[in-house]
Amino acid sequence: DFARLTPKAWATNLGRSPDWDTNEMKVNQLDHPYHGGAYHNAARANGFGFWGSTPFVVAGSLMWEFLGETKRASTNDIVATSFGGIALGEATYLLTSRLVDDEARGLDRLWHEAAVALLNPGLGMHRILRGESWRRRVNVGAPRPPVRLQTDAGGRAVGVGGGMLTDKTVLQPVLGMRWRYGDPLRSARVGAFDAFELRLEVSAHGSSPISGLEIRAPLTGRTWGGGDGRWLGLLHMRYYYASMPGLQRSDAEIGLTVGRELSSGPWRLAARASIGAL
Repeated sequence: DFARLTPKAWATNLGRSPDWDTNEMKVNQLDHPYHGGAYHNAARANGFGFWGSTPFVVAGSLMWEFLGETKRASTNDIVATSFGGIALGEATYLLTSRLVDDEARGLDRLWHEAAVALLNPGLGMHRILRGESWRRRVNVGAPRPPVRLQTDAGGRAVGVGGGMLTDKTVLQPVLGMRWRYGDPLRSARVGAFDAFELRLEVSAHGSSPISGLEIRAPLTGRTWGGGDGRWLGLLHMRYYYASMPGLQRSDAEIGLTVGRELSSGPWRLAARASIGAL
């Protein structure tokens, strides 16, 4: 019934204010940002920059909430699709763009294009519609910042309802991955997503294998100082999602970060402090 759309249903939706919905946590705080990321990357793939792509995410979210279903628009869905979509969209765009290899062929090319389409539907669909998924040409593009991937694996025991080691204790295998893209201290001025961290956690729990997601990135900032030490000041955005037995939480945050880094030979010591509005 929610998909039986008519002009009357649109008029009804547009005439009432958004409400807070109570759909499943994964749907609201994980699926919606994924779909918002597709809006963002459709714009990015067609030549818009980071700031130019953000209105497409907000417009796409509002279009779906008010015109895409008969249910009352949802405040939390608008926030998650817009804010989370911008954060997840830009991070996946920058990471999956490194998977594009226009010089590859055969199974190697198929693997690259399939990975791009799965992780970044906006860019993947753009490449398919333009015929770029199979067209061979010389790779072009500006030098890209370094990307570091850190992985860890282990187990987690979650106590639910009366202590950890009980008959209700939930045991989970956990795989964690953290991508660090670029280094904000490499230049005097820091632009949107010039450097960011993407953390993904996978575990055996619930309807989704993804139990954790966090994206932290600068929107603007600068560095100063020199020699053995530099200062860092940033306006940052952060999107956070966690779902495990006994804990379901998601944050959308805008805040300020101040940092200091000292270096001596191969050693680096960094400290950062942040404050934000959730």
